Amino acid sequence: MRAPRFFEWQEQRWLPRYFRHGITHYLRKLFVGFNIYSPVAPLLAHLIKQTHRTKLWDFCSGSGGMLPEIQTSLRENHQIETDITFTDKFPNCDDLVALCKSAPESLHFKAEAIDALHHDQPTSAIRTFFTAFHHFNEKDATQILK
Repeated sequence: MRAPRFFEWQEQRWLPRYFRHGITHYLRKLFVGFNIYSPVAPLLAHLIKQTHRTKLWDFCSGSGGMLPEIQTSLRENHQIETDITFTDKFPNCDDLVALCKSAPESLHFKAEAIDALHHDQPTSAIRTFFTAFHHFNEKDATQILK
């Protein structure tokens, strides 16, 4: 059974940047406020220890999601230092600049549009997709997983 695909305003090229960024900003505040990704840190810590990869490339980052909070948890609870790069097809540079200023040595973003299907991200990094995989149809999702 295929998962239903829903209309999302922020995916529309015609949507003014102000509205798109407002949506991603709101989503980050929601994720942080409810701490919905806190269970991810121990899983990610386990993966990092297995692979010895501490660089993360996050796709479809929007305004940064929960990765800064996950990074803090990895540092404080698992003694793991990470280096995170945020990417997005429609990057919210205003929010990402402010976010990366909080840890300029370990948080970075790509200001140019990065399409998760066509990118030159280093294969030595762990690739993450948080609350974003549903944006892809079955064919594209399979390509990403390969």
